[in-house]
Amino acid sequence: MLDFSLGEHLTANVFMFESKQFIMNAASVKDYSYVVEKQPIGKLLFEQFCNTDERYARAWTFLCKVEEYETSDDDGESRRSLAKSIASLLSVENDAPCTSSDSLWCSFLSEDFIEKFTSIASDASHESEPSSGIFFEAYKSVQSFLADRSFQKFLETHYFHRYLQWKWLEKRPVNKHTFRLYRVLGKGGFGEVCACQVTCFSVNTLLLASLLDGSALLDFPILLSVRASGKMYALKKLEKKRVKKRHAETLSLNEKQILQKINSPFVVSLAYAYETKDSLCLVLTLMNGGDLKFHLYNLIPGGFDERRVQFYAAEITLGLQHLHKEHIIYRDLKPENILLDDYGCFNSLFCLEWGILIFSFKNEVSRNGKFEPSN
Repeated sequence: MLDFSLGEHLTANVFMFESKQFIMNAASVKDYSYVVEKQPIGKLLFEQFCNTDERYARAWTFLCKVEEYETSDDDGESRRSLAKSIASLLSVENDAPCTSSDSLWCSFLSEDFIEKFTSIASDASHESEPSSGIFFEAYKSVQSFLADRSFQKFLETHYFHRYLQWKWLEKRPVNKHTFRLYRVLGKGGFGEVCACQVTCFSVNTLLLASLLDGSALLDFPILLSVRASGKMYALKKLEKKRVKKRHAETLSLNEKQILQKINSPFVVSLAYAYETKDSLCLVLTLMNGGDLKFHLYNLIPGGFDERRVQFYAAEITLGLQHLHKEHIIYRDLKPENILLDDYGCFNSLFCLEWGILIFSFKNEVSRNGKFEPSN
């Protein structure tokens, strides 16, 4: 019979050491905006933490209701119902007067402020077409409360430690064996783009036990080949020989760094990056709905109707707005570079072709290693 005790202790020590190192390195990202607003797993765990305290749960519910209200601009009935719910959330309980420190809202909002937005929400619940943006000030105040008080407590709980563990697992290296490659989708100057699927990844059973609330899969540590979700991606291969021949090392690195900065549903995002002996590989969002030019000239004779044009224009604007927020300027916006996903009738549009862009830092603009837009 094999003795796994030594291996168990060694693996546990390695995992604890790496977790602590990751926590120390993560000190610079203990920020509400980064953890909750930009990280899906962070948002989920923060919501779970808020649900452990009635005050935080109510504030979080308020934020969710306001976000849902703002995105329901084409449904008046839904907005009226949400406005009524928001008014109910804002109202001060009869058994907790506003002078009481136990009242959630009165602990950081004035009585006049509460009455003002309760009245606004009540009025919106009776309007035929409730207006947008009416809860902006209240939303920011409640968000500041959560970002200040509750988030600091969140950092001291096991929920944040669980977040760090998942981020540590997320940063485990991938390689060519992680993906199954399919047909070629296109070719470019530095290589090709093909469809790929995440097949499996290796993970230690002790790590899984830690992430799954201590429910150990085995009594001893081994590396398991875990079947992944099977999600499809686009794998962009940059052949090293071509990159070196065209002196495009800076351009290639710039593309990866820009994709790492992007966090928008309206722009192609980077899921993984790795290298092989011959290629630099970027695993990107797969957009298999065709490009805007194809749909505009081939599938819909006469063009789109007005409401659809407004919807697409808004998505493109939000994508560009996010790039500008990250100090990225996109210089080759055209129908061929607007890609559509496969969720029904063009739910989202995405910008691609990162060779055509510039970085701007304050008043300086960097153009090194960038190509001019094609005609």
